[in-house]
Amino acid sequence: MKKIIFPAIIVLILVVTAAHGQEPVEQMGLSDCVRLNMEEAKIIDTSDQLLSLIRNDASRDRCLEKITDLGIDLYSNTLVGVSINSGYCRRPPGLKYELETDHTIPTATLKIRYAEPRHGGCAALSRYDLWLLIPKPPSGISIKVNVGADSGIESGDNLWDL
Repeated sequence: MKKIIFPAIIVLILVVTAAHGQEPVEQMGLSDCVRLNMEEAKIIDTSDQLLSLIRNDASRDRCLEKITDLGIDLYSNTLVGVSINSGYCRRPPGLKYELETDHTIPTATLKIRYAEPRHGGCAALSRYDLWLLIPKPPSGISIKVNVGADSGIESGDNLWDL
């Protein structure tokens, strides 16, 4: 009996881990080339979408070259842009992010955290645009973005369904 129970427990652990796992996320330095323009978040699934959103001014050629150099593969990945209003003037300290996919719900949740502002923060209203390259979710999986100060609380200040 013990010979059957132990392998069954291992299989169960592997199934649960596969159904609710973390995915690799890579930050892309695109904020100077693709602007969010007062949007909280944007998803870019195709190269045509990306090309249509690149700034259309004297810096366009530089941005096209930058995007080529980054080698962004939108066939197997998705770009997610998130505007973070953290209370800091620039990139929030302690910025970290992770993507968790739960196939049982079918949802991919992009969790973005930063150090909680102390000592007054930024004197002017400021935001930081963060662009992340995530593995393209399978069809039927929705993407949620959860942004907030890392205060030890599981949920963030903002939860957006995209």
